[in-house]
Amino acid sequence: MPDTKRYIKAWKVYKNNKRIFIVLLLCFYPVLEWVVRPIYIYYGKDLILHIYGLAWIIFIVVYSTKIVTFTCPRCGKYFSEKWHGYFIGYLGFRLNKCVYCGLPQWSLGDQNDAYENS
Repeated sequence: MPDTKRYIKAWKVYKNNKRIFIVLLLCFYPVLEWVVRPIYIYYGKDLILHIYGLAWIIFIVVYSTKIVTFTCPRCGKYFSEKWHGYFIGYLGFRLNKCVYCGLPQWSLGDQNDAYENS
């Protein structure tokens, strides 16, 4: 089943991108307080704050774009191109099937199996 391997690989990439995005969101403030702020206090320069903020914004944009532009393993079109709902819906967190071919999220193709979402 070469198609199954292709589906599994695509869903792994999708899941990893979502996880990285969530970690980036959740870790912004703790890293700012526990790492960046002590460096700022020690050296007294604003540059570290600007670099951290810019890097964080770049990473958020990159990973949100990866989530939004995820291509459906079956039809090859963007899984969530027809944007709808709130901002969180734009990032594919509310989508449970491809907006074009209807492939259910985590599906391994036409069979009823599903990729383990863990």
